[in-house]
Amino acid sequence: MQPLKPDDKKDILTANPAADAVDLQDYEELLARRFTMDPDQPLPAQDPSAGAVPPTLEQELKRLHDKIYNRKPGP
Repeated sequence: MQPLKPDDKKDILTANPAADAVDLQDYEELLARRFTMDPDQPLPAQDPSAGAVPPTLEQELKRLHDKIYNRKPGP
């Protein structure tokens, strides 16, 4: 995976003012983390009885992708 080029980041932020540089940074960091994970390992279980369940890596990636690329959230 290659980081976004500065011109690409600028174009994204210009096209979508709802996104900001922090969103892009978080998105790139999560993508990089995803590529370090072993796809054959099961994901850690989340305990809903522990209160608010944080989003999974994939859920957070999707949220940021939708925000950065101005896509409407799906169901």
